[in-house]
Amino acid sequence: MPDTDGGGSSEWEQTLALLARREQRKWDSFSWVALRPLISSLNDRLNRYAPTLVTDLRREWLTRQDCGDRLIVDRTGCSSFIVLGDPGEQDASQYVVVPALREQAAGVDFMVICSDVIYPAGDVNDYVDGFYIPYGELPGLPILALPGNHDWYEGLTGFMWHFCGAEPLPPKAYRPARGTPLREWPSRLLWRRPARPQSRLHLARRRAARAPGGDWSPLQPGPYYAVETAEVLLVCIDTGIDGRIDRQQGEWLRRVSAHPKPKVLLTGKPLVANRVRQPCLITGGPVTDPADGSSPMFRSVADIVEHRPHRYVACIGGDNHNFQHYRIGHLEHVVSGGGGAYMMATHPIPVAVQGATGPQPDVPPAKRLFPGEAESLMHFARLLLPRVWRLVRALIAVLVGLTAGVAALTPSADGSPVRQAAGWAPWALAGCVGLRVIVVPAGWTHSRAYRAGVVGAALLTGVTIAYVTWWLDHDHLVRHAMAWVGLTACGGVLAWLLRLTGWWRPPSGGFHLVDRRETSVWLPVLAVGFAVFPIVVWVVLRDWWLTGAAAVTTVAAFAGWRARWQRRLPGPPRPRSAWRAWAPAVAYLVQTLDGVVVLDRLVVPDVPQVVLGIAAGLAAIAVVTGAAIVLLCALLPLGMARAGLVLPLIGAGLWAVSAGCGGDTPVRRTAIATVIVLFGPIAAVFLVDSLRRRLGRPYKYVAVAAAVGLYVLLLGIGAFDGWLPRTAATAGLVVAMGTTTIVTLHLVFLGAFSLIWDPDAHRLRRQFSQAEAAQVIRWRSGGSRPPSRQVRRRANIAFPGADQPHGPIQSAVSEIFDSDRPPFVKNFLVVTTAPGLLTITAHVVTGTGDAPAPYEIFVELPA
Repeated sequence: MPDTDGGGSSEWEQTLALLARREQRKWDSFSWVALRPLISSLNDRLNRYAPTLVTDLRREWLTRQDCGDRLIVDRTGCSSFIVLGDPGEQDASQYVVVPALREQAAGVDFMVICSDVIYPAGDVNDYVDGFYIPYGELPGLPILALPGNHDWYEGLTGFMWHFCGAEPLPPKAYRPARGTPLREWPSRLLWRRPARPQSRLHLARRRAARAPGGDWSPLQPGPYYAVETAEVLLVCIDTGIDGRIDRQQGEWLRRVSAHPKPKVLLTGKPLVANRVRQPCLITGGPVTDPADGSSPMFRSVADIVEHRPHRYVACIGGDNHNFQHYRIGHLEHVVSGGGGAYMMATHPIPVAVQGATGPQPDVPPAKRLFPGEAESLMHFARLLLPRVWRLVRALIAVLVGLTAGVAALTPSADGSPVRQAAGWAPWALAGCVGLRVIVVPAGWTHSRAYRAGVVGAALLTGVTIAYVTWWLDHDHLVRHAMAWVGLTACGGVLAWLLRLTGWWRPPSGGFHLVDRRETSVWLPVLAVGFAVFPIVVWVVLRDWWLTGAAAVTTVAAFAGWRARWQRRLPGPPRPRSAWRAWAPAVAYLVQTLDGVVVLDRLVVPDVPQVVLGIAAGLAAIAVVTGAAIVLLCALLPLGMARAGLVLPLIGAGLWAVSAGCGGDTPVRRTAIATVIVLFGPIAAVFLVDSLRRRLGRPYKYVAVAAAVGLYVLLLGIGAFDGWLPRTAATAGLVVAMGTTTIVTLHLVFLGAFSLIWDPDAHRLRRQFSQAEAAQVIRWRSGGSRPPSRQVRRRANIAFPGADQPHGPIQSAVSEIFDSDRPPFVKNFLVVTTAPGLLTITAHVVTGTGDAPAPYEIFVELPA
């Protein structure tokens, strides 16, 4: 992968010109580390508790389309088509593919978008920037599509309107039908309804403009169908949200698979990806030919496709945002999901952990990957390591700001300008956040000035924490600050020891450290430390509670270590399988107990009552919300029940007000704070999301104005003079400090603070060379370790093996750290047919004008 930013590239210049034509610009760079796409995708989670809803909606769509039984589109005069997988992020990563598509479209008969046409949720209004503007550059090219899981997050409304000409389903389609399990009712009640088409976007006119003369008609009958071309039958299936098909579609697939022509399967979920089989099960039981008693039973799409009499020659799928090619038996398996969405890493594929989720013995290594393993590691290390360092730097700035704030707010600083400046820190921090949300464009986030501003905001955060602590408790600021720093430091030491000893690992046949030594020199030190810890606590503090907490920690630690093993005679000790199941729960329970005892004995005497208050608040929320949902589902029509969901919020608010008017106890205060901290942000987030869906881009200004107006109103009526706002501030402060501590401990566990003395790892394109990346890949595959300690240190953060500390930033490296600046590694397929031969050509797009040569797959077609 070349080290360039695409400056001067014709592809990149065309991309920027096309991006400037966007009309909505929901984001300059799509990211899953944001609330907006996560909220839009809530139906993905709800679908897990209402698995029949997608089947019911699909059946309703097909019934309304009245498109017959065979669902075959006639393209018998066509011999070539483009397959574009997972495009619709509406940003540079999608638009950069358009110039290459335009170049290849000249000699192609039609295009199929394979999976996830629009991110994050298939919104009907997002098709302007996600479909009509970019692919308006392909005039006259017929475009078909098959939905992915993201297109289903709004019930397939946008997909069916734009591709099939179907009007939105009526509200009753989402209601529980006769026979719907009662357990699915709450999920259907909470299901996020599709957005309404916005008249200002002129969607009908845009759709008609794609047809010659403006006389638009649907090119496809529904979400699944087949396309008959000159030489092959292209079979397109709809795998819904969970990667399965229902029995009705399974019966259709069995029937259409009896067609005499050779076939290519197109699917939103590939049958083979990352060296793992994904057979795509048929829900509702296996399908078979009722007229043929000897016909086999097909339990999955893979069973149908692998049945040789059905004459499938290739399977092409999206969903995975890269290119992979496997040859298994008589089938070519191609993953081509790099049409615009964030790139998924390929370097973990050849070295994934063997097991239920790892490579399967009958799946050979990929014949080709784009990007290649070493290029993938170089790309993501280049993105991940500097950002991890920036996070470490921000945490250090928070600590420096806290120290400065505590110094400025001590009694000796009364009335000084420094104390007055500390009082303005919260307002300055709020101003920085407001500027980032409203004013600063995403393009500025790559500048040094913006990154310096982030460090400044982190400093202000530390000062703000100190100021709020001082405002809440003037007399004990230093004690509270030192307690937080001390607990975080102790946790950091424990995280460091866990990293060194490997105590956190699941049991294995032997104990191996990163450097493959048989034992750890730190393990005896840790054991002795735990053994003498309770004694030291008693001698120094003479406190039975603290001594008891230390003893419980010691017993749990030694018992946990012993529980990793079970001895079966004869033979060496063998690992206990139960360790993975219950060890984390025990660890969290013991840590919570320790935290409560330490805080109670050394910092806040009311901690047990605070814990009781938190439990009371959570119980009130659970009982009120659960009872409201159950009663509303049982007693009211679905439409009224949805409107009635505001009742728990109203009830919680009334309860908080009534409690505030009552007595003043730590339990009551904490219970109210729990309700406010949970319901307040949730209500605010969904309110802002509702404004965005209705107002478009101006929603930010309306939301900020509403927040300022609410603050002024509360200030005017004196709402900040009582204990209720102070309690809420305490809860918010605890959440902020706790989050900072957890992030710090996790980074210590990962070894991220080692980047402080590795400055080259922070700098652009200094992480791994091609040779070093290849060494790391071989190391992770079981080969010898790289000779350079610096390379090993960086590899343990960017690409840890199964026995190295790892966490969310490594498991979700693609979603969190991909970039929308060149170089890219996007791809699409051009499929051509001739008598007896099918050719699949993968074209790679980098945005820099120096893409690798196209990769060709030749498939013989059976006579």
